[in-house]
Amino acid sequence: MKTQCTGIQHLNIFEEETLFDIDEDEDVEGNSIEVKIEFHFKVLEGLVSSIPNKKIFEGISHYKQGREPSIGQSVYILNKDKNILFHMYDDRGCIAHATSKEQLMSLYREYNDWIVDYWREYFDGTFKDA
Repeated sequence: MKTQCTGIQHLNIFEEETLFDIDEDEDVEGNSIEVKIEFHFKVLEGLVSSIPNKKIFEGISHYKQGREPSIGQSVYILNKDKNILFHMYDDRGCIAHATSKEQLMSLYREYNDWIVDYWREYFDGTFKDA
């Protein structure tokens, strides 16, 4: 297990790998071309306070707007103690996953005003009995 200094605190790196995905696109003449996409996979462990989450979330929110600094990769944060997986997909929002709705109840209560109208009825119905 390696240790990486993030400039703020130390995180343990359990796994680090460079992977590739192949996608198709079109060139300017409309011809189909193959695009090789490189991405980096890292599994880190550390205290939540050791993760520069404000910088990460700012980078994710900047990406589709073309602002810097930006992060165009998917970032997932797993809280092993609470069994909650968090993923901010862009400047419009995020998703929190858990093995039970009870684990998400505190997030539902604390950030209820963040839920967009489109999902309001669904989430209110999901958490009404929890």
